[in-house]
Amino acid sequence: MFKRKQSDASIPLLSHNENESIQSKNKSTLFGKFYGEKIETSTTNEKSSSRKTVSFIELFQFADKWDILLLIIGFSLSFIQGFIFPWMLYLLGRLCGTFAQRVYDQCLFVASSQCPFGIDINTIPYNQYYKLCHSNNSAIQSLMEDYPDFHKRIYHLIVKLIVLACIQFFVSGISYMVFTTTSKRQTNRIRQLLFRTILNKTLTYFDTHSSTEWYMKLSSNIDHIALGIGDKLTTFITTSLYSLFGMIICLFIYWPLAVLLFIIIFWNFFLINYLSTVITRISVDEMRTYAKAGGVAQEGLSALRTVLVNNAVGFIIKRYTNYLDLVQQYTKKKSIVFGLIHSTLKIVTYLFYVICLITVIFIFRHFSEKNQPSINDILTILTVAGICLGLVTQAGAFSVFVSEAKGAAVDVFAMLNEDKTTNEDINDDKHLRTEASFNNIQFNHATFTYPSRPTTYALNDISFSLDRGNTVALVGHSGSGKSSCIQLLTRFYDVTSGEILLDGINLTDYNRQWLRQHIAIVNQDAAIFSTTIFNNIQYGNAKATRKDVIEAAKQANAHTFIMALPNEYDTMIGSRGFNLSGGERQRIVLARALIQQAPILLLDEPTSALDSHSEVLFQQALYRSCQDRIVLIVAHRLSTIRKCSHIYLLDHGQIVESGNHESLMTLQGLYFKLVQAQQQYNATEIVTDMLSDDNDNEMRYRHVSSGDKNVSLLNTNDTTSTKTKYPFFTLLKLARPEYNYIIIGSIICLIYSGFDVLYSILLGYSVKHANFAVAATAFIKRLRIKALTAFFRQEVGWHDRQENNSTALCVRLSTDADDVKRLLNIRIIFVIQAIGTLFIGTIIGLIINWRLMLIVNIQLIIYALVVAGIIYINERNTIVHNKIVQEATTLTVECISNIRTVRQLGKDKDFSNQYNALIDQTELPTQTIVVLGFLSGIRHSIGRFAVGILYAVGLKFVDDKLLSLDEMTIVFVYAIFISVGTMITEMAAAEIGRTGTASRNFVNLFERQSLIDIEASNKHKPNSFNSDINFDQVTFSYPTRPHIKILDHLSMQIHRGQTIALVGPSGCGKSSIIQLLTRFYDVDDGHLFIDNNDIRSLDVDWWRSQIGLVNQEPILFDTTIKENILFGCQYHSESLPTDEQIIQVAKLAKIHDFICSLPQAYETNVGVEGTQMSTGQKQRIVIARCLLRQTKVLLFDEATSALDTVNEQLIQQALEEAHLNENSTTIIVAHRLSTIQRCNMIYVFNNQGDIIESGTHETLLALKGIYYRMITAFNH
Repeated sequence: MFKRKQSDASIPLLSHNENESIQSKNKSTLFGKFYGEKIETSTTNEKSSSRKTVSFIELFQFADKWDILLLIIGFSLSFIQGFIFPWMLYLLGRLCGTFAQRVYDQCLFVASSQCPFGIDINTIPYNQYYKLCHSNNSAIQSLMEDYPDFHKRIYHLIVKLIVLACIQFFVSGISYMVFTTTSKRQTNRIRQLLFRTILNKTLTYFDTHSSTEWYMKLSSNIDHIALGIGDKLTTFITTSLYSLFGMIICLFIYWPLAVLLFIIIFWNFFLINYLSTVITRISVDEMRTYAKAGGVAQEGLSALRTVLVNNAVGFIIKRYTNYLDLVQQYTKKKSIVFGLIHSTLKIVTYLFYVICLITVIFIFRHFSEKNQPSINDILTILTVAGICLGLVTQAGAFSVFVSEAKGAAVDVFAMLNEDKTTNEDINDDKHLRTEASFNNIQFNHATFTYPSRPTTYALNDISFSLDRGNTVALVGHSGSGKSSCIQLLTRFYDVTSGEILLDGINLTDYNRQWLRQHIAIVNQDAAIFSTTIFNNIQYGNAKATRKDVIEAAKQANAHTFIMALPNEYDTMIGSRGFNLSGGERQRIVLARALIQQAPILLLDEPTSALDSHSEVLFQQALYRSCQDRIVLIVAHRLSTIRKCSHIYLLDHGQIVESGNHESLMTLQGLYFKLVQAQQQYNATEIVTDMLSDDNDNEMRYRHVSSGDKNVSLLNTNDTTSTKTKYPFFTLLKLARPEYNYIIIGSIICLIYSGFDVLYSILLGYSVKHANFAVAATAFIKRLRIKALTAFFRQEVGWHDRQENNSTALCVRLSTDADDVKRLLNIRIIFVIQAIGTLFIGTIIGLIINWRLMLIVNIQLIIYALVVAGIIYINERNTIVHNKIVQEATTLTVECISNIRTVRQLGKDKDFSNQYNALIDQTELPTQTIVVLGFLSGIRHSIGRFAVGILYAVGLKFVDDKLLSLDEMTIVFVYAIFISVGTMITEMAAAEIGRTGTASRNFVNLFERQSLIDIEASNKHKPNSFNSDINFDQVTFSYPTRPHIKILDHLSMQIHRGQTIALVGPSGCGKSSIIQLLTRFYDVDDGHLFIDNNDIRSLDVDWWRSQIGLVNQEPILFDTTIKENILFGCQYHSESLPTDEQIIQVAKLAKIHDFICSLPQAYETNVGVEGTQMSTGQKQRIVIARCLLRQTKVLLFDEATSALDTVNEQLIQQALEEAHLNENSTTIIVAHRLSTIQRCNMIYVFNNQGDIIESGTHETLLALKGIYYRMITAFNH
C-alpha cells in the first residue's frame, strides 16, 4: 500500500476503474429511465442546466427582424400547405366517391335485369331490395343519360386537383427556400455569438472546462439545432396540420364521424408531445456524453506521439468506448420510446378505420335515410381522415428532429444566456483609465490564490517595484509564484488582497484591453497560430510594415532560418506550429514581442527552447530594447539575468532574497547556492558562430508547410486508398454482427407494407424499431471506434498535414458518424417500408391494368430523378460545409489553447472576425437555394399531378372499354398510396446525400494503408534485445517537405549500456533522430539497425514497448496522477505495476512528496491538459511514467528544460540512478550542457545535420574544438 512520508496513513490510491465509474447508475424510476436520468456524475454546470429545457419558441430567440419576417412567411406557407393537402385528399375522396357511386348505380342496373334471381335478399336492406326489384326502363335510360354529366363532374374535380398541385408546387418550394435560409442565418449567428462568448470567458472558466466542450457545441450541437429549425420543421408543421384541417373538412361532410376523428387526433398529439418531451431530455444527456467521448478522442489525437510511443492506443480507445457504451444506452432508450409511441399512433390510425366502419353500419341500421351519409361522403371521409392520420405518424418521426434540436440547444443557450460574471470584461466600462506614463509598477502586500485552488497561496503578501529603464528578474523553483506575478500584471487574474499600482493608480482602474496593448509578453510555451510567419510576427503590431517585421525577426535571430524556407515570411506554419522546432517557434514569438514596442516587457522563461548561441543574440537584442521600458524577467537560467537591475528570489509565494547579482552572491544565501549549482558543471554554454556554415541560407530545417494545396481530410487522392463506387454499402459490412437484426427488421417492414392487419402492425412496429435500434446504435458505435483506431493507425506524417490536425479529425469523426446515424437510426425504416409499398403496389397495379401503371411509373421516374438531384446537391454542399466548419473549429481550439496570448495581443476581435468570415462562407448561394426549392416543389407536387392525370387518362380508358370502373378505382387507390409512399421517402432524401459523403470518407480512411503499419502481423519480435543502435548512412526529410533534407548520410553507433548526448543549434536534426528511433517516421535512404535488424522489419508495438520517451513539452491526460503514471502500462503488461512500484518511480522522479501533500494524493485529477499542475510538476510525472515502463532504451528530448536548477539536479540524479542497469541505452538531446557531461559519448551537430565532433566530455575538452569553446565561452 502507498504510505505517506511522515505517517503510516495510506494514500487513497484506489484501484480506480474509469469504466466502472462511468457505468455506475443512480437508482431511478421507470419513467426516470426513459427520461434519461444522469448515469454519470455531472459537473455542477451540467446539473444546473440539466433541469432547464428549451421550449419550441426559445429555439428562435436569436432570430433578427429579417429572420422573424422569414419565419412568419414560412409558417404562413406551412399553414397553407397544411390546408392544401387535406383539400386535395377531399377532392381525391370525391373522385373515388363519384366513381364508386357510378359503380353502385351500374350494380342497380345489373341487379334489375336479373331480379329477383340475381341478388341475395339476405345481404341488403329492404328498401334497396325494393329499388333493385322494381327498376324499370326509365331508370336505365336515366343512368345512360347521366353519363355526360358524370364526365363533367370528374373533369371538374381533376382541374381543381391540378390547380391545387400547382399551388402546392409554389408553396412548398418557397417554404423550403425560406426555412433553409433562415435556419442557416440563425445557426450561423449562434455559432458566431457562441465563439465570441467563449473568447470573453475568464481564465478561471478555461481552467475548469475542456476545449472539446466548446468545439462539440460549435459543431455537433448546432448542426442538430439547424436540422430542427430548417426544412424538417416545415415538414413537421405541415404533417401536423394535415389532421387538423382534415378534421375541419370532415366536419362539413358528416360531423358524427368528424367527432370521432377529433378524439383520435387529440390522443395522437398527446402522444407526440410526450415523445418530444422524452426525446428532448434524453438528447441533453446524449449530447453531453458525446462531448466527453469527443474530449477523449481530441486528447488522444492531440497527444498522438505520446500515445503511440507509450503503446497507449488501447487505453484511449477503452476510455472512448466507455462513453460510447453510455451513448448507446441513451440511443436505445430513444428508439424504444419512439417505436412504442409510433406503433401506437399507427394502431390508432387503423382502429379509426374499424371504428368508422362500425359507426357507418350502426348509422345505416338505426338512422333514417335522409340522415345517412352517401357512399361519396363515406369514401371522402375515409380518404381524408385515413391518410391524414397516417401522416400524423410521420409527424411523430419529424418531431424527433425538433426534440433533438431542443436537447442540443440546452447547453448552447445556457452558455449564451448565463450570468455574465463568467465573462472577463464584466468590469471594463468605457470610463476606466486609458492613459498612463508607465514610470513605475508597485506590488503592495499582494496576495493571490487561483480560483481553482482557493486554499493554496500562489503569492503571499509580497511587495516589490518595477521602474522604467530597469530590468527586474524573478527567480525560484517551480511553483514558487514567479509566473503568477505576470498573470496579475496582464490582469488575467486580480489579486485576492493587497494591490498592484501602475503610476500610483490601482491596476483594476485601468481598462483591461488598453492595458494589455501596452504589454509585450513572451511565455515559456511559445504560442504560434496556424497562419504565415509574417502574420504571426505582425500580430504584435497591426501597423507594422514588412520592413518592421523583418527587423524584429533579425533582432530575435529568426531571419536566417526564415529566409531558408521555400516561401520565406509567407510560409504557412501549420497547426500549433508543430512544423517548427521549439527554438524556431520561440524566436518567432520573441520577434512578435519586440515588434510590439510596448512600454512594459514581460519575459517568462523566454529562452528555454533556444540554443545558447540564439540565447546570447537574444540577450543582446533584449538589452538594446530595454531602454526606457519596464522589464520583468522570469528565469531558471541564472545566466540570463546577471545584468538585471534587481533580482527577487521567491519561495512558496514569498520574497526571501532581493538585490542585484553581485549583492546576492556576496550574501551567499539561497541565490548563491542556485548559481553554484548551475556552475558546478560549467553549466552556462554558448554556441559560437563556428557551428554555422558560411552560407546560412542553405540550412536544412524541419518540415514546414508552405501553404501547398493538401489532400482532403480523409484523402481521396491518396495513393494508398482506392475509390469506392458504393461507399455506404461497403460501410455496411461493418454491421455484419447486426445482420440478423437488420434482416429481421427489414422483413417485418416489407411484411407490414403488404399486409394491413392489426396484429402485423402491432408486432411489426414493435419489433422493427427494436431491431433497427439495436443494429444502428451498435453499428455507429463500432464505426466510431474503428475510425478512431484508424486515425491512430496512420503514420505521423499523415497527421502532419494541415487538414489532418487533431481538431479536424475529431470534427470529422463526430459529423460523419452523425450523418450515417441519422439515416440508419429511424429514417431507414421508412425508406424500406416505402420501397415495399411502392414495389407491391406497382406489381398489383400492373396485374390489374398495365396501361395506367405506366403513368404511375413515369411519376416514379421523375420523382427518382428529382431526389437524385437533391442528393447530389446536398452531398456537394455537405463537403463544402464540413470543410469550412472544420477550419472554423480548428481556429476555435487554437484560440482556446492560446487564450492568454490572444487576450494579451488584443486579437479577440480579429479572431472573432476571422471566425465570422469562415462561418459566413457556409451560407448557400442563392442559386443553389432556388434550385433546391424548385426540386422540393416538384418533389411535393409530382404525386398530385400524377393522380390528376391518372384520373383523366383512366376515364378515357373506361370510355374506350379498356378498363372497368372497379379496376380503375383499385388502381387509383394504389396510386394514392404510392404517392403517400413517395412522401415518406422525402424525410431521408437529404440524409442520403450527407450519408454518401460521410460513407465515402470512412471507407477511404479504412482502406488507406498506413506507411508505418502498427497492425502488421508479419513483423519480427526478437526473443532477446541488446539495445545496440546503428545509424548507417541515414538520409531523412519530413514527408510534408520532401525536398528539404534534415539528415544527410548520417552514421552513428550507439552501444548497449551507453548514455549518449546530441547537442547543436535548433533545427540541426537532433529531435529528428528521436523521431526516427520512435518510428514516427522512416528513413528515406540508408538503414537504422536495432541489434543488426532493420528497424522497419520489427514489430512496431514491440519496438515502442522497448522505448521510454520524455519530450520537452510534458503531456498529461485528464485523469488521475496514478493513471497518468500508469499510462500505456494498462494494455501492454501481463499485470499492472504494483503500488510500491508506482511509489518507487515517483520518488525517483522527485514528485512523491508533492503528490502526498495533495488531499487525494495519487487519485488527484490533473485537470484538462494537466492545467492543475505546474510545468515542472507535469514533467516529473512524465519522467515517472517513463521510468515505470522499465524500457531498455531511454530517450530524453530536452527533458529538463522546464525545470528550475534544483529540480534539474534532482532529475539528473534520478536519471543517473535509472541508468544503473547496464543493459539500457540512453539518448539525450540537450541545450543545457550541464545535463550531459557524464555521458559516454557526445555528438556535436552543425546546422546542416552533420556530426562535426564526437567523444566524451573530457575528450572533447582536450580537442579544444567547438565543444570546448561552447563550455569555456562564458568564463571569457
